[in-house]
Amino acid sequence: TVSEPIMLTSEEALNLFEATLEEAPVAVNDQFDKIYQHVKKHLFRNGTTDEKEKSRLEAVDKLKVWKKNKTLPQDYLEDLLRIIQNDGLTGEEIRFINKLTPKNVSHLLERIPEEYLNRVVNKMNKVEEGDETLILAEQFN
Repeated sequence: TVSEPIMLTSEEALNLFEATLEEAPVAVNDQFDKIYQHVKKHLFRNGTTDEKEKSRLEAVDKLKVWKKNKTLPQDYLEDLLRIIQNDGLTGEEIRFINKLTPKNVSHLLERIPEEYLNRVVNKMNKVEEGDETLILAEQFN
């Protein structure tokens, strides 16, 4: 049976592939491709639950209303929307947004400052610049 993939640090994963120059390759068995395809399919899936997704969508809707009403700076809200849509905020930050009212919306800039958003957006841009994903796979007996 195929179980759920586990996440490893880069160091842990690379240590699994350590080999000597003299080591001969070994053919994989019939199950390898089935397992590999399963892992590849689930490797980048979003693991959010329905409740978390509902909360995230609620925050997105609220931010879009604020953007339309020009409640906060447009650039700030655009960056925040992009970050939320890329799952870049914690559940706690999402809940904070959802609890805000028009009267206390200015607290958002204090809780999630623009400098923080800029750092996150810069990191997202660096990740998006990479156009390839390397998946190392090996069959263990």
